[in-house]
Order: sequence, then C-alpha cells, then structure tokens
Amino acid sequence: MRQGNPIYNFSYVDQIYDGLLAEGVRPFVELSFMPKKLAARDALHAFWYKQNVSPPKDYAKWDDLITKFTEHLLSRYGIDEVSQWYFEVWNEPNIDFWVGDPKQPTYWDLYDHTARAVKA
Repeated sequence: MRQGNPIYNFSYVDQIYDGLLAEGVRPFVELSFMPKKLAARDALHAFWYKQNVSPPKDYAKWDDLITKFTEHLLSRYGIDEVSQWYFEVWNEPNIDFWVGDPKQPTYWDLYDHTARAVKA
C-alpha cells in the first residue's frame, strides 16, 4: 500500500489458475479469509497458514479488492471463460471459524458486498 492506495498483485493466483486451466480444470473461486490490513480484528485460525477469519473493517476497501480481482480475471481470461466459473463467498460460514458478531448478520453483509462486487 502506497500512501493509503492499495497495490494489488494477483500473480500467485494467476499461476494456480493458469495451471488448472492448462489441465482442463475450471477454477472454483472461494472468496474468503481476510487480508490482515483489511480485517476488523486480528482473528487467526489455528490452521498452519493462520488465516484471518474476521469480517473487513472497511467494506468499501473489501469491495474494491473484490472488484479489482474480478476485473483482473476478466481481463486475463475473458468473460466467456470466467462466466463459466463458480464463485463462493466463504466456505462453511456456519462453523466456528467466522468471528463476525453477530455471526449470521455479519456473514450476510460480507456475502452481499462480495456478490455485488463480483457481479458489477
């Protein structure tokens, strides 16, 4: 982030998606786990990669990340390809990973923001 403006780098995701597509497999895009700088709180899960399971502190910044990510996918792979992919907002939000409070309403907020940003 330079002077408060995010710099997005999707190169690792590109490598994974490129590999899947080269093998004839379409990605299933799971949008979850909050980047540390966007998280409302530091809520790390016990898995070895210590993913943050918090909602965003600023939905406008989350929306921008998801919008830019989706635009990147469309630019790189094209609408005809990406429109055939499935997108999921969080995986298993009904289990104890999610720390939004209250749990269900904060998940629905995340879902609504994410779905709107992808579809935009």
